[in-house]
Amino acid sequence: MYLDYSKIEFDQYGRPETPDLLLKTKSGRAIGILSNVTDLEINVKFSEPSEMTFDIAAYTDGVPTPYYEDITGYKIIWTKAYGVYLVMNPEVSGDGIEEVKSVKAYSIEKELDTKKFILEEGTYNFWNPTTPDDTIIGRILELVPAWSAGYVSPTLIGKYRTFDQIDDYILQFIYNTLPEQFRCVFVFDPYLKTISAYDVDEERPTLPIYLDFDNLVEQLDVSEKTDELVTAMFPQGADSLNILSVNPTGTNWIYDLSYFISNGDIPADLGQKWESWQHSVQTQRPHFIGLKGLEASADAQILSLRSKLEEQNHELEGLTAQQSSYIQIIADEVTDEGKEST
Repeated sequence: MYLDYSKIEFDQYGRPETPDLLLKTKSGRAIGILSNVTDLEINVKFSEPSEMTFDIAAYTDGVPTPYYEDITGYKIIWTKAYGVYLVMNPEVSGDGIEEVKSVKAYSIEKELDTKKFILEEGTYNFWNPTTPDDTIIGRILELVPAWSAGYVSPTLIGKYRTFDQIDDYILQFIYNTLPEQFRCVFVFDPYLKTISAYDVDEERPTLPIYLDFDNLVEQLDVSEKTDELVTAMFPQGADSLNILSVNPTGTNWIYDLSYFISNGDIPADLGQKWESWQHSVQTQRPHFIGLKGLEASADAQILSLRSKLEEQNHELEGLTAQQSSYIQIIADEVTDEGKEST
């Protein structure tokens, strides 16, 4: 879910203000601001539906809580900066004196999880804004007309993939299948109700984002995965796919000592020599790729010439055999003439 954190309001002590929860119908009609809300928690997630939970009492000092009875499944909770949420399965608990409703809601894209997506076996284009029909995004939007396409990376437009038959819910298909097939990330805008898709290899502008304990971060935990620190990698794919054609070292290995250099485990002078060598490798990479391209072109020409040579050799063999036949015929004629003259 995409949120603009600059819209979050803070009190005089720098703490985020508790957001107003506006209850709406699924059609968008406003019902009213919820009051008497306790234990409000919002768990914002990027690659799956965000969650909101809170409790609301039925009465305050014997006075009924406004809109309490209106909080039912598939109602909408709208917030100014924390997203738009869909209420699912609220629970009521009471002891005859007090009654409390526990509400759990999911970010609005959760409604896509109620729609089935059927895709026949075949090859499909990811998206084409000029002719969206029968593209993957176009087929999805046909089922959820309240949503529209947002930003789509140019590299994803006109990109085709082949699928087996799909029978899944839309949201599960978007989160689980499409990112793997097209190497992309999906982002939902809860306010504009747009679905955006970003190519994971697309370079995005770098923004100076700072988090501190006086702002949004209440606790920060960092775990180092030491066993995943490596200095050499050997990339290899299916059908003997490798990086030999783009690696200036002439090998299929990639090296990275940056962590151990910055950590002081490698002497500074040796580290400088290593970084200088790495810089030279990267500098020569375009030239190396160009040479490999010329080599591939030369190899193709050699193969073409070898093929022509083989054809000409076959032709020569045929002509030689034909020549031998003619010589034999002439020799036989000469022999026959000699016999007749005697």
